[in-house]
Amino acid sequence: MRIKTRTILATLLLTFAAISGSAMASPQNIEESPQKYFNNNGFSNLNNIVNNQDYSKKSLNNESTRKVTDLLINRKNGELASNTLYIGGKSELHATRKKSLYIIDSLEKIDARLELPCIQLLLTSTLGEYFSGSMEFQISDVISNLSNSSIKMPTAYFSMGNLKNFPGYIFGGRKIVSFGSLKSSDLYTSSLSSTYFTSYGDQIGLGYNSDGLNIIATFIGKFDSPFDSFINVYNTPGYALNIFYDGKIKDLDYHLGVGYANTTNFNSSIKKQEKENLSVGAISLNSGVSIKKLSLSGEFLVTTHSVSSWSPSVGNELFGNYADFSGLIDFTSDSLNLIKAWNLESSYIFKIGDKDFIPYASYSHILQNSENNLYKIELGSKYNLFDTVWLSAGYSHSSGKDKGTQSSVDNAIAISTTVYF
Repeated sequence: MRIKTRTILATLLLTFAAISGSAMASPQNIEESPQKYFNNNGFSNLNNIVNNQDYSKKSLNNESTRKVTDLLINRKNGELASNTLYIGGKSELHATRKKSLYIIDSLEKIDARLELPCIQLLLTSTLGEYFSGSMEFQISDVISNLSNSSIKMPTAYFSMGNLKNFPGYIFGGRKIVSFGSLKSSDLYTSSLSSTYFTSYGDQIGLGYNSDGLNIIATFIGKFDSPFDSFINVYNTPGYALNIFYDGKIKDLDYHLGVGYANTTNFNSSIKKQEKENLSVGAISLNSGVSIKKLSLSGEFLVTTHSVSSWSPSVGNELFGNYADFSGLIDFTSDSLNLIKAWNLESSYIFKIGDKDFIPYASYSHILQNSENNLYKIELGSKYNLFDTVWLSAGYSHSSGKDKGTQSSVDNAIAISTTVYF
């Protein structure tokens, strides 16, 4: 399946180019040029250019499998106004110390780093009552190699819909696929379930949102995309279906979800012998509750076919997995068992002065059999030092077996500062 979307994606690029051109024009042009351009093309006037730091935090605080839905809900609730360009971003500074013990070699390795992985820039436009678009840029290697800093655009998508008038919408572009929940409490790294099961790439889809019920159908393809100059994605064609319900009973907020994707980062040699698509599908069952300031969530994932290997996707390198991958296992094996993973998250919000202090704990585990498995424990806290500045400190421990051999035992401490702007 090869989905031709050059026209759609080029239109999105031209739309943002028109917005940017208007923003950089003289005051007179800012009043006249957008109105003339957008009215001639069926859009209303672009009224405002706004820096919304709260929206930056919501959108960039861990990569979400429900970005389009959240964007449309924010528009429905009035948090995002029509005919407005929102500009924001995020910057992080991490200090880490990781101690790895390689049992089989009786070798101990210590890795200490101070790094600014990237600066993220966010552009979100709301044109008329129905069109929304969003782009995220990453400027990497800002500290380590400033002269060779690279600019990437990992996320760029549009949606057509207005949840006030109709519960259905369409979307397209490049982003994380809406599959499962894949939550992580840590601002710095992702859970094992998120690391192994996150799907990312070019896609188009349909969505439904009404009275807490959400249904998202996504078709993943190899796009003929103008975005390839930023990041070239070679994702496997396929589809995903994500269904979840967000409800409330007095002080209790709850979430129930189920997801299916017929393509992941896992592969099967048996499917190769049968001349099928090598990629293996997966099922997600996820739920969560929030009682006042206490939040609990969990997710279980399982592949739909036996697995012989795993390869990190482009999305693993782009979103939240800044720690190195040396402690992971690739599940290259002759056992050909299903892969199962589960993740448990908990957090509680305290007030120190009038600022949030949030301790959290998480446990994630991925398992193929007794010879291939890995677990990870994370403990930490986040403190909202200023309105848009968060300080966090965390400890993680991970260990497991790779093809029957004890993998490295990793213990890491991370202190980070995150600034939303």
